[in-house]
Amino acid sequence: MQQNRRRKDIPPGQTSTDQYLSVNQGINSTYFSKPELDATTHPLTLHSPDGGVAEITPSNQGISRPGLRYTIGKQYSGELVITLPGTYYHGFSDRLDLLPSVKWPLVGTLPGLCCVTNPSKRPSKRPYKKPKILEAKPPDSPLNDADDVNRSEDSVRLVSHNEVELVRVERHLSKIDDMTTTKPTGPFTPDFDAVVERLLQEFHVPGLSIAVVHGEETYAKGYGYARVASLSMPPKPMTPQTLLGTASTTKAFTALALAQVVHGEQSPKDIDTGSSKRPPITWQTPVSTLLPGDFVLPTRDLTQSVTIEDILCHRTGVPSCDNACLSWGAGAHADTPASITRKLRYFPLPTNTTPATMRTRFIYSNTMYAAAQHLVETLIDQPLQKVLRERTFDVLGMGRTFFGFHDVEERGKDITADMAKGYRWVPGGDNEAADNECEGKYVEVPWRGSPEQGGAGDIISCVSDYALWMRAVLSRDSRVLSEEGWTEVLWPRMISDDKYPAQARRNFGTQTYALGWSGDHYRGEKIIEHTGRDPGIGTLVHLLPAHEYGIAIFANTSNTSNTLARIVSMHLTDNLLDVPTSQRIDFAALACEEAAKEAEDEAYKNFADKSRKLFPETEKGGPAAYQKVELGFPLSSCAGRYRHPGYGVIDVQTMKLGEVRQRRRSRRRSGQLPSAAGAADTDDDLRDILFVDMNDRTFPAELVLLHHNAGFFVVEEWDTLESQVTDWWRGEVRIGVRGEVVAVGIGFAEDDGVEGCVWFDRIYKEA
Repeated sequence: MQQNRRRKDIPPGQTSTDQYLSVNQGINSTYFSKPELDATTHPLTLHSPDGGVAEITPSNQGISRPGLRYTIGKQYSGELVITLPGTYYHGFSDRLDLLPSVKWPLVGTLPGLCCVTNPSKRPSKRPYKKPKILEAKPPDSPLNDADDVNRSEDSVRLVSHNEVELVRVERHLSKIDDMTTTKPTGPFTPDFDAVVERLLQEFHVPGLSIAVVHGEETYAKGYGYARVASLSMPPKPMTPQTLLGTASTTKAFTALALAQVVHGEQSPKDIDTGSSKRPPITWQTPVSTLLPGDFVLPTRDLTQSVTIEDILCHRTGVPSCDNACLSWGAGAHADTPASITRKLRYFPLPTNTTPATMRTRFIYSNTMYAAAQHLVETLIDQPLQKVLRERTFDVLGMGRTFFGFHDVEERGKDITADMAKGYRWVPGGDNEAADNECEGKYVEVPWRGSPEQGGAGDIISCVSDYALWMRAVLSRDSRVLSEEGWTEVLWPRMISDDKYPAQARRNFGTQTYALGWSGDHYRGEKIIEHTGRDPGIGTLVHLLPAHEYGIAIFANTSNTSNTLARIVSMHLTDNLLDVPTSQRIDFAALACEEAAKEAEDEAYKNFADKSRKLFPETEKGGPAAYQKVELGFPLSSCAGRYRHPGYGVIDVQTMKLGEVRQRRRSRRRSGQLPSAAGAADTDDDLRDILFVDMNDRTFPAELVLLHHNAGFFVVEEWDTLESQVTDWWRGEVRIGVRGEVVAVGIGFAEDDGVEGCVWFDRIYKEA
């Protein structure tokens, strides 16, 4: 196995000069036909005196930028180096916005740069000598003939792609072998490109960026669009430098920050624990001893038992309760990681949750990672964004990675132009209630960020930076964490949920969760990975440590991005493992089958079916025995303000079903709105319903409560960003001794095994 020889003595953001893309022999009067280039419309074209042409197109690496000029010059021993402003890692595109004055050579084999050596000449066998790198001229500085120094009488032809030979210098020029065949350009072959382009169309994903690391090699490429065309602006291609929210792949960084404390990389401050001397912090240290008064769980036994590793591997037994978290939309009442930690004591628990049983059930929890962020910031007395910046991002050279929008603002950056937009696809044809103007097209889904749960999923980055992150994990980079620390972070602690279709399970092992990473085995190969999903985006980091191989994929749609990332990553994994075509799993076909089955099972279009599923006890005698019981009081008497100590305040309103329909249409997000409230068998716009606006939550939503029977309701959750029904719960109201509604219950945590509702008590106005 080739060892990872990533040089650790190179400062962040730099690369060595003993690896670069070159061609043998010199050039003669080479010039640029388009010194000022628009990346969206023109490729960079190089001409040679004998008529040969080579192109670097914006579709392969996106390196062309408007108004830039590129300098080309002959180097020692007749080698040619093309220099561009910005930083390049093995084919990565430029970082002009962050490093405007830096000059670098292209590194590695860059697809699209087509060069061929003079067949009558062989490379000179001269010892290594550091080349002179020429600086690229800014747009307002004309090229000077003096820049083309040391030209040779020999010439090099730059030809079309089907005649190319790429000469790549590994370590020393004296060891260059005689090359007679075309060198591979990595995993992004024409066949692979065709597969990705087809999948983008099939799954309705506007764009995808991908980075692959393999040993010392790194490859990155963008497909499709970061922003689709609109009336106000042209489409913007997706590139390896396009920024997106990385969602739950953030969790690995939060776990890393805690590992740096546990393994001595960070020095925790002294905390008053009630004793004269605090014992050393370990993974088994109870969190309550480090956050006394803040980290309190619903029972005393759980509070005293839950450890640092428990909160990072989702085995505390406490549901995530994301609906309880108030985002920046709540204004002055918005939550912070500290306030979310203090809310944990009020969260409902699944039945029979005790210290003896809590580690037997995997319950994925974003709020526990908010608590982990609060723990890091308390132990080190610094914001997590500063900890990650100083100890990880800067060390690894991740200059295009930010911990939320607040980090962007503090650093004085404007990343608006570099951020991809999130979308969802609105199919046309069979949706009578949908907004016709939105059918059969992409509709933008705003990405809001979640600083209140920053440690769970608020990082903004790009696949080029994530390639540096993957290399650090694969090589267990000692600059950010010790070998012992990496071992602990990646060691599985918990059996997790099954994420693959049953037809594919025979090729996988038992799925586990470590600290911010999930684990599995595929055809006997260990996999370490994590997915991320937020409205309008999907991300995936997929590592095969035994092969020093990693894949990072970012895409910009709701729902289908993660499906597409899984299909593409497994396609590349099969290529890496040389799995015969006849033995490969058709993950795309399985994804389509699963989606169709899920849609059928959920039956979002049938309110009656949902009622029977949520209230099976009312159907024991069959439909013939079912008797309707009226509410017994006007629905309007349920309106009012209610409070739960953990979930906060909700305002319950009475509305007409038609008003809800119009409310959703007015936002031009009606893609999955067969009858607005999910009640496909109810066409009465005048029907009274209860409505709860929860757009101030981490995941903004609207709740519609449709009366089912007696004091029971069917509760529909409508995601206002993705504009679709995302869940159904039981609802209930309680009547006081005076015959008035005193409480409203909603089954928020039913999916996590919590029986019954979360109860909100009515708030009475003071006399």
